[in-house]
Amino acid sequence: MAKDVVKKSPGLPAALMKQMAADAGKGSEGVGADDMVVPFVKLAQSMNPELKKAKPEYISGLEEGMFFNSASNEVYGEDFAFVPVKYERQYLEFQYPREGDGGFKGSHDGSIMNDVVEGPAGENLLPDAGSEIIITGHWYVLVLPDGGRPTPAVISLAKTQFKASRKLMYNLKAVELEAASGQAFTPPLWYNVVRAHSAPTSNEHGDWMLWNFVVSGNVMEIDPDGHLYNRGKEFFEAVKTGKARAAEYDREPGEEKTDIDDEVPF
Repeated sequence: MAKDVVKKSPGLPAALMKQMAADAGKGSEGVGADDMVVPFVKLAQSMNPELKKAKPEYISGLEEGMFFNSASNEVYGEDFAFVPVKYERQYLEFQYPREGDGGFKGSHDGSIMNDVVEGPAGENLLPDAGSEIIITGHWYVLVLPDGGRPTPAVISLAKTQFKASRKLMYNLKAVELEAASGQAFTPPLWYNVVRAHSAPTSNEHGDWMLWNFVVSGNVMEIDPDGHLYNRGKEFFEAVKTGKARAAEYDREPGEEKTDIDDEVPF
């Protein structure tokens, strides 16, 4: 699990280090939400183009059931650790029926559910628009790659994967600490460390890989000095204020792809 939270700079003159610390963050004052787009961690399914050697999206070394970064193509393997930072429930509109992974029309707040009707397979449909609303759990996280630095990312779960999202939130809400006063309290999400792993499942329609989560510890066990905790808090504030956003919002409605993990046809 990653422990390289603060990178040391041995050999630099003390005076230069002091000046660099005083200049921390300068040069990026004009960075806004359009510049801080957060990539996704995805779970490779058998139908993903990233597994097909003939496809331009092909990622060498990636296999079904492995996790990967949608921007860097870094392969995390069949399990990885992360710090959950912020959760959002999204209501995403897609063309119905969907063709491939296209047809994204936009996102809504929860009030859109007042307009849906149930489809033949339980879908949330907007008949007049020819659309389906897919309820999606968005987790903003810091990925902790083995031997690497914490990396901001989004885990986005829908349809058959949404159950794992609900279970994870339940387990995180069950974590309690005791204050000096003796009163129990629930720590912020970014206190926790979660381990994700994949598992196969199937039904009469086919087989696919599922996300699974285990709350495995806390950030103070990794970094007692609190740097990782503070990094989680900073990322939370960036998402909350809109300075960081999920990469899917970089696409205009009608473009070909979104990165929610519902890429099973049932």
